Amino acid sequence: MKKKFCNFLGVLLAVSLMVPGGAFAAFADEITSTRDTPQLTTEQTQSSSKAKDQEAQEEQAEAATEDEQTIPSEQQVSDENEEQKTNGTRAGPLSEVSASDTSLDNPIAPVSLLRAPTAPQVVDVDITRFQIEAPKGNPVTELDKNWSFYLAMDWKVKDSSTVLHKGDYFDITLPDNLKFPPNYSAPEFDLTDSDGNVIARAKVTPGPDNAGGSVRVTFNDKIENKYNVHGTLYMSALFNKQKIQDNKPNTFTVTVNGKAISTDLTPTKKGIPSDELLGKWGERINGADQVIWYARFNYKKANLHNAVVTDSLSGDETYIPGSFRLNKVVLNDEGQATQVLENIDISGKLTLSPDKKSFTLNLGDVAGSQYELAYTTTYKPGTTIRNKIKLTSREESKEITASYATQDNGGTAGGDLASKIKLTKVDEDGVTPLKNAVFTVTAPDGSTFELTTGADGTVTSGVLVQGTYKVKEKKAPLGYELGSDEYTLEVTPAGGALKTITNKPIKISVCVKKTWVGPKAGPVTVHLLADGTDTGKTLTLDESNGWKGQFDNLRKYKADGTEIVYTVKEDDVPNYTAEVTGDAATGFTITNTNTEKVNVPVKKEWVGPKAGPVTVHLLADDTDTGKTVTLDEAGNWQGSFSGLDKYAADGHEIVYTVKEDDVPNYTAEVTGDAATGFTITNTETPKPKKPSKKVPYTGDAGVLGTVVPLSAGAIALLGTGIYLRKRNK
Repeated sequence: MKKKFCNFLGVLLAVSLMVPGGAFAAFADEITSTRDTPQLTTEQTQSSSKAKDQEAQEEQAEAATEDEQTIPSEQQVSDENEEQKTNGTRAGPLSEVSASDTSLDNPIAPVSLLRAPTAPQVVDVDITRFQIEAPKGNPVTELDKNWSFYLAMDWKVKDSSTVLHKGDYFDITLPDNLKFPPNYSAPEFDLTDSDGNVIARAKVTPGPDNAGGSVRVTFNDKIENKYNVHGTLYMSALFNKQKIQDNKPNTFTVTVNGKAISTDLTPTKKGIPSDELLGKWGERINGADQVIWYARFNYKKANLHNAVVTDSLSGDETYIPGSFRLNKVVLNDEGQATQVLENIDISGKLTLSPDKKSFTLNLGDVAGSQYELAYTTTYKPGTTIRNKIKLTSREESKEITASYATQDNGGTAGGDLASKIKLTKVDEDGVTPLKNAVFTVTAPDGSTFELTTGADGTVTSGVLVQGTYKVKEKKAPLGYELGSDEYTLEVTPAGGALKTITNKPIKISVCVKKTWVGPKAGPVTVHLLADGTDTGKTLTLDESNGWKGQFDNLRKYKADGTEIVYTVKEDDVPNYTAEVTGDAATGFTITNTNTEKVNVPVKKEWVGPKAGPVTVHLLADDTDTGKTVTLDEAGNWQGSFSGLDKYAADGHEIVYTVKEDDVPNYTAEVTGDAATGFTITNTETPKPKKPSKKVPYTGDAGVLGTVVPLSAGAIALLGTGIYLRKRNK
């Protein structure tokens, strides 16, 4: 027996060397797992053997400490678009553009060791609410038979304790008096939870001629370990005109697992206004990013002359050349073309713009005929395209704008956690999610593991053993204070533990003070800016607060962890310029410098002959400023010192005076002031008198007679006479 066992081990070893390891793992899963196998670490069979108990505890601890974080994706359910609208007319008759149906493969995720690899199961679901809405969210009991609308349903798993698994599904049978053409909405769509995670995928399979059919909802691995599963479903639909009765209540029924639920609605038939000149609508072409547009002209059968049609597109969409066709038709009272009378050749009548975003069509004279124009444009799914059309003629004109947007299908799905911890980290505002918060979780046996929040602020543990867990923040998100509280959470197989934890952001204060160069002005208002954007916070600085203040309770970091750059700016103060120095950490100083200027005029006056040019110096507070003016005859002996600061750096008003360079033989006197102007009076200095020469007196009055002034020549002659007289003696 021992030898046979050794041989068996040898064969097994040889096989193991040739077979990939993953195959044995799969084989092991197959032989050890069944659909009813209890979840690992939550409901393990008790054993009397201490060894087995110890082994089970070690396995549980290992599973509990695995960093099995489930970070929800960012995918969101796309907002539904309202039904197509037309200005000035209702939607036209609905044509279904057929094309082959396509489906998206649901990728198969790796099999989890926490779930047996058995076949997907049908989920027993109840429809708890069913109604028709147009637009989505607006229940209606009456609707134009040509309009599109939504089927809206609430559903839930019948047994709230049922835990679903990947691949589980349920089917809903759709009413055969409704149509679900794939060109109106995508046949496959997602169901998401409140965090935007895709929980399930729905696929619509229409019946013959797109009437009735079914929708299958298949869950993915995000549904694992959830109970009390429920959700919503909304789908775009049209009336099946061959199955409904106009202007009477019709019953519409959906069925799931043999259980039916119904709602009543009256499809109304509304004819085209008898005086309609122009109508338009658009439809999606299935399998292509294109919209086909229909326009009908002259339903009223008027006689029109020189009729011209112009059309233009919004956004980036363009017309597709070669798609235009014009028919002379017979229109019934619903605007449908029941007969084509003539295919109109539009060669030479149609002009398409170079950018393919507008066209002109010359219809010429329309003698009571009705027409239908069809053409195709490009279309970006998920957007709304607007198409403006105008018909002009000699008699009358009409302009309308039609729009088209896809009718998006969608829904929700979710449930409560089982045997897991889910932490949600948010700002103190209770809304803003915080990423990269690290928590230490202490298990019932004292072992620990960490959970780190993702971009959406949440983190979910793997499946845990039942018991009491302690959660405490180890590392706060960048820009936030570390939380000091410890939380106690209870985990059971029937329910998980959910905890929302808030963080306080790090706060700072920003100080501001005011200094003046020049006299202090009235109160000033200072604004706080964050990253260059005005926060709306202000300070008023004035004499009463010593021209100082501060902004308090300011976040230091943004939610993404980047530091906020704070700056300040004040309202303008007349006659002052402002300079801001400093920063948020050290405080800001706003210096206001007075910008008032003065002019000091100077003029020169002379007492005595005018001398040459004179240089006048300007003094500020008795200190020569280095500024000079030259006064001369050419300048009419006048000048001015212009653009002078009125106030000094310490705020006092500057006293300006003038002084001129000395002028020889003149004294200078300065009168006036800076405000009225200075006058410098230059007075000539008097010259000293020379002593006069006296004529000698001889005592001969007969010769001299009276004393009179004599010229030099007379004195010479007189002298000669005197000399002769002396000689005669």
